[in-house]
Amino acid sequence: MRFRMLGPLEVQTKQGWMPIGAAKWRAVLARLLLGAGQIVPTATLVDELWGNDPPARASNMVSIYVLRLRRFIGDSEGQLLRTQAPGYQLRIGAGDLDTQQFTALLRQGQQALASHAPETAAQRLTEAEELWRGNALADVPRSPFVEAEAERLDELRLTATELRLEAVVACGRYRDAIPELRRLLADQPLKEELWLLLLRALDGAGRRAQALAAYDEARTVLSDQLGVDPAPTCATCSASCCGTSRCR
Repeated sequence: MRFRMLGPLEVQTKQGWMPIGAAKWRAVLARLLLGAGQIVPTATLVDELWGNDPPARASNMVSIYVLRLRRFIGDSEGQLLRTQAPGYQLRIGAGDLDTQQFTALLRQGQQALASHAPETAAQRLTEAEELWRGNALADVPRSPFVEAEAERLDELRLTATELRLEAVVACGRYRDAIPELRRLLADQPLKEELWLLLLRALDGAGRRAQALAAYDEARTVLSDQLGVDPAPTCATCSASCCGTSRCR
């Protein structure tokens, strides 16, 4: 049995990938997946579903939702989704959840980049990003817990993108990285590491005038918003000391 959370919540059945129709079912399954392997107390599920205003028979309703989920995923005997006091436990194998696959590929990409294997890093990080089908937990009702987990996963997605672009630049594919770096900076103009990566890409692509303009833009943005300048100006290339070819 396999599940996907990097986008709308889906379950792989004999008919293929299927969405979960009822919002309450999605909320229960998402909470169990986010605590996969752990016992999630019924009280936690009640809080997830209704917050501070649960109905009178909330625990019974949770048990009904669990029963229906078991039928939906073909686990009528409760071997996968177990009743385990004081609540329920969802047992899945390694790699049965797309978030597990994503974090494994992200880790492999980080290790490859640290080992000076940028081609391998770019491949692994691309595979990690391809698992995403939209925002994390896109159709799961928002509780404080789900919101926090969705934000955490979205941050990891951004980390994967930034590392992939670092690997692409390290591979010498400068022109491939420049447009995407500009798009990222349009959304996150205060990330100095993205500016430095853009400078490296522009310099590697032979666009020195654009690199100088980008440095001036970075200095203006960071100074105006944070009161700091980017990395010190290099006497050799008049851009940031970012390890460009002229600075070595």
